[in-house]
Amino acid sequence: MQKATPRSVSSVLASSAALALALTACSSSSDDSSTPTTGSLTGSVLNSPTPVGGVKVTVSGPGGTFGTTTSSNGTYSIENLPTGQYTIDFCGQGVFDSNGNPIADKINLHLPSSNIGSGSTEQKPAFLPERALGLTVDTMGTNTGVIPAGTFIENAGITIFFEEDTTATFLDAADTTISITPVPTEQIPVALPDGIVASALVAIEPAGATFDIRPEISFGNGGTFPSGSTGVEIYSLDYATANWGLSGMASVAANGDVILSDVGEGLASTGWHAVVVDTFCVTDIVGRVVSDTGAAVPGALVTALNGLTAETDATGEFTIAGVPLPNGNFDVIVTVVPEQGAGLLPNESSAVAGDCGVETDMGSIELTSTVTDTVAPTVASTVPADEDADVADNAALSVTFDEPMSPGSLNANTLTVLAGTDEVMGQIGVSTTGGQTTATFVPAETLPVDTQCRLRISGSVMDAAGNQLGEAVVVSFTTAADAIGGATTVAITPQSPAAMLPGADAAFTAAVTDAAGQAVEGALIEWSSDSSIMEVTAAGQVFALA
Repeated sequence: MQKATPRSVSSVLASSAALALALTACSSSSDDSSTPTTGSLTGSVLNSPTPVGGVKVTVSGPGGTFGTTTSSNGTYSIENLPTGQYTIDFCGQGVFDSNGNPIADKINLHLPSSNIGSGSTEQKPAFLPERALGLTVDTMGTNTGVIPAGTFIENAGITIFFEEDTTATFLDAADTTISITPVPTEQIPVALPDGIVASALVAIEPAGATFDIRPEISFGNGGTFPSGSTGVEIYSLDYATANWGLSGMASVAANGDVILSDVGEGLASTGWHAVVVDTFCVTDIVGRVVSDTGAAVPGALVTALNGLTAETDATGEFTIAGVPLPNGNFDVIVTVVPEQGAGLLPNESSAVAGDCGVETDMGSIELTSTVTDTVAPTVASTVPADEDADVADNAALSVTFDEPMSPGSLNANTLTVLAGTDEVMGQIGVSTTGGQTTATFVPAETLPVDTQCRLRISGSVMDAAGNQLGEAVVVSFTTAADAIGGATTVAITPQSPAAMLPGADAAFTAAVTDAAGQAVEGALIEWSSDSSIMEVTAAGQVFALA
């Protein structure tokens, strides 16, 4: 397999006017001084964006052919031109850049006619490309050579592949190096027909070389066409007429990354080639990105045709300006900037192109929420706290987590209590309120007094999404020296709910003491009422009846 070794191309053909390539060598110029002179032509020749000296500039029109050469700073001036229409050629044959690379070797830039008026000065700038390195075909001194099967040439995401032995015929036996120069679409040399725009553009040199078997050519897609698309058109520039025409068809790979010419539809010749997309206008796309709850999504990246993008503002709105819209339906892809879009899935929305010059309103593009919790839970608090002393021997023990937990993971194996070295038996209750889960351990018997105890929460307890705590949490505490008896008295404040208005909520405080009058702390109090004016819910809420 032979492989070209391209170098980076820093500039391409462009002009303030449309450009076309001519296949003539640099022509000599003459000046018919007998012709009346009334105007002049000036400009500069650049190479991304370095000025290029030594480029021959030739104009042809009334009175003959006139020419000059650009100065070291890339400028040129041709004066005393008769009034009328002129064609202009820029020829870089034999001109090299500062690195010794040939610029526009053996190709001319031919500009459309320019009108030179009486006393006028016409400005015509031009951009010449560097000649990219490529594959040199051995023609043994002739203009014909064979490219072996399996050979490919590539540069900047564009590849030419010769699947079979292919005979290449060149216009000039001295120039048989095939090279690929990607070109920004806005610098297309000659305007495409109305209704289409280029999504990819390439200059393949030397111009005019032909192949007896068409090699396939591939381009990067860049999101212009949907994955698996067929019927993508490749246009080529006809040098004889300086017009574009359909030269082949292509399809988009299943992964959407590459546009590949169809079998037998590859390159018939070198020169200028473009992947085109049908359009009928260029307009702005506006819309708003919201979640499925209707909330605005700021920071979402919205991508339209040709990779044009916008980011939604604080209200979720976006505008993508200057989008070339195809006939019929088109897709707008919405992705989410990670820091702004936690829990939101990307989405695609379709629309129909609006009239030229009129905004196409996408309306609201909804992004679907998804719960993707990968964060481990943590222990928010415990009762008692770690290292607490004088804990009542009949106290209920509890642990509160910072998020809802899986109730099944909080059990006798994962929530244990030791009094000294002895395991304490008890009942475990689990409740979730306010986005937090509390597990309560009620000892079956009172704890021994004046004893070092430990409440252990296993690292295997899980939140609702299945994330484990990770490391076990151990809470150490010491029971009080004096035993606390069972609850014998419960004092309710306020003592009477008679003053409550119907439907109103009330806050009740219960003071619990044992037979000796000692406060019983941490004990579970079960509310109930048989009152006709007060009701207690299962959650413990008290409210007045009518």
